[in-house]
Amino acid sequence: MKQFDRIALLFLSPFLLCCFTATGQVLNFYYGNLHAHSIYSDGNKDSATSHASIPYHDYQFAKTAQHFNFLGISEHNHNGADMVRGSYAKGLQQADSANQDGIFVTMYGMEWGVIGPPGGHTLVYGVNQLIGWDSIGSTPNYDIYNAKLDYAGLFTKIARTPGAFACFAHPATTDYSDLFTNPVNATFDSAIVGSAIRSGPAFSIDTTYNDPSTTSYEARYKDALKRGYHLGATLDHDNHYTTFGKATACRTVVLAPSLSRADIMDGIRKMRTQASDDWNVRVTFTINGKPLGTILSDTVNPQISVTISDPDLEVASNIVITYGIPGSGVNPTTLTSSTTGSLTYTHSIATGASYYYYAVVTQTDGDKIFTAPIWVNKVSALPVKLIEFKATKKKNAIGCSWKTATEWNADYFELERSTNGQDFYAINKQKATNTTSVAEYEWLDETKMVSSLVYYRLKQVDFDGVVHYSNIVFVRNDIKAANSVTIVPNPFENELTFSFDETPEQSIQYTFYNSLGEQVYELTSPATDESVITLPKHIATGLYTVNIQSGELHIAKHLVKQ
Repeated sequence: MKQFDRIALLFLSPFLLCCFTATGQVLNFYYGNLHAHSIYSDGNKDSATSHASIPYHDYQFAKTAQHFNFLGISEHNHNGADMVRGSYAKGLQQADSANQDGIFVTMYGMEWGVIGPPGGHTLVYGVNQLIGWDSIGSTPNYDIYNAKLDYAGLFTKIARTPGAFACFAHPATTDYSDLFTNPVNATFDSAIVGSAIRSGPAFSIDTTYNDPSTTSYEARYKDALKRGYHLGATLDHDNHYTTFGKATACRTVVLAPSLSRADIMDGIRKMRTQASDDWNVRVTFTINGKPLGTILSDTVNPQISVTISDPDLEVASNIVITYGIPGSGVNPTTLTSSTTGSLTYTHSIATGASYYYYAVVTQTDGDKIFTAPIWVNKVSALPVKLIEFKATKKKNAIGCSWKTATEWNADYFELERSTNGQDFYAINKQKATNTTSVAEYEWLDETKMVSSLVYYRLKQVDFDGVVHYSNIVFVRNDIKAANSVTIVPNPFENELTFSFDETPEQSIQYTFYNSLGEQVYELTSPATDESVITLPKHIATGLYTVNIQSGELHIAKHLVKQ
């Protein structure tokens, strides 16, 4: 959600370059690509001569690329590009198997839509079911139906799916039902978090990093911002051959606290992204100490800072700060620039004014880096500055807590709960403190609920009746799910060790399925915190899913047999 003073908790690399926020947290720079294809749609076109033929192998190839920390494979979502429903489920499993938090992050999603006009391609992640419209014979070729050119339906579905997001792939002026020429749609804005500044070359076969993208979608980036959309800058590779991370040195840069799938996806959702022609440059862009992607309300003028660090010692020849008024329909323009390799600037604006700002850095070799914007609203006083809101699973309850840095003109808080992420109901009301010091609030939700996910948001009401909402947080309500299992080794040959955080209360049933969903082996063992299982030798190499069940405990894990 893009609401409630969007105080970003941001972090820059402890082993590369560090930037500390007011909360003392640090962001790292990570480099990768969100737009690529495997043989499951129309990628791996060289598969007859390449070792890479399925997403799992593509991820292994990408792990060997230089300055490459993550890869998202985004398959075309329809049969016209060879995607079938069953393959999408396999791709999700293989991404889970290939992912190595702390080493290399793998994601799997879809490129939804068709080339227009009318049309438009959108990268979609976090929806773990295939969204589509076509059929193969009489069999639907989708898990979730959405009509072919219904972008309103698509963005609404994404907005209503916790953790999901969309990025424009290679946007044209009339794409997405003329989104770039119509007033901003708040639901669409909550779904769309990025737009490609460059894309491709899609059909490059280069693996020496020497085929940079020459496209430019900067004009569409400006179109979206001037309409009032909040989105970051990305850079696509759109690989259709086995060149992942190696065709070009161009990268999408994500600022995140760690190299984990959860943090990388969260960084993208929070628009902490840059589109970079350079594979390891680090551009730190802040306003009033807050990094890119922040939607900031402040009582002081925007104090802009840009610093640059490049391990290859490449020099920046120009830094330009571009700014505009969100929702004005007027193209952004240059505010200030510098040729010294860094920039500081204070923009004097009137109270009540709203602007967005982003940096464009040009290096001496011509490489450019586009940052996501920072949005600034100058206010006379902040009623409440929320610095934390969270919900935590406890024994037989859920603990909700929030913390404010300052409060002024604040009447009360209402804690709201939902079981579907859309319909919220007040469950607790607390009077605001109205203090200039840090104030902390908490409440224990002991209501017994059958929903597996429980959502919370915070409603804050001023004395003058103005209402503000926090971001939405959610908690898994299944107590048994807290008992996780570790499986080693993975990939494996024949023997597997299953280690539980807590000893299951009942006997444990292990059921193994191949990538086609066929059961290949089943075993029941006594309740123990560690089980060693030897699979029959006739089980072939490949991808498997093991379902682990003990009473109410039910866990599914993905495995690779080598």
